[in-house]
Amino acid sequence: MTKALITGIGGFAGGHLAEHLLDNGWEVVGLERQGASLAALEKVAGGMPVEECDIVSAGGVARVFERLTPDVVFHLAATSFVPSAEDAPQATFDINAKGSLNILDGCHRHIPRARIILISSATVYGAVSPEKMPITEDHPLSPMNFYTLTKLCAEEVSRYYHRVHALPVVILRPFNHIGPRQSRSF
Repeated sequence: MTKALITGIGGFAGGHLAEHLLDNGWEVVGLERQGASLAALEKVAGGMPVEECDIVSAGGVARVFERLTPDVVFHLAATSFVPSAEDAPQATFDINAKGSLNILDGCHRHIPRARIILISSATVYGAVSPEKMPITEDHPLSPMNFYTLTKLCAEEVSRYYHRVHALPVVILRPFNHIGPRQSRSF
């Protein structure tokens, strides 16, 4: 059985991912900061443990990885609402960039064979005119807000750990998605 750890499991995408993985026979462990809402997990309540950990704490991340040794880490934890990121750039950088560094470094040091799926954002491409469509992975990057800048930082840290330490990292750049259980702020 494959063991997955999902950071930011209490978020909109994390809850849906947990349901999908559990439905397909995976063992799932969630990671969420203290006091975060777990309402998005009501369909899978009791089906998996949720560990409390602030990803801004390198030591906390290391302790979780030493103990849990997942096969796959889905890194979804982030400040993702653009107005919140603009209002609190330091906190956003700490979570999105430094938190990603802690996840990647923790994987490198404690679970180097684990595959890391880093969730970035298609907004790293910036505003793309219709004549430049379709967007490909080779399209120039042009972050236009602080959220996107921090996601690009997380991508660069991922590339570094892949290049220098051969960490198996996959970067996903999803476009906007909506659905049941998403925060009203979106």
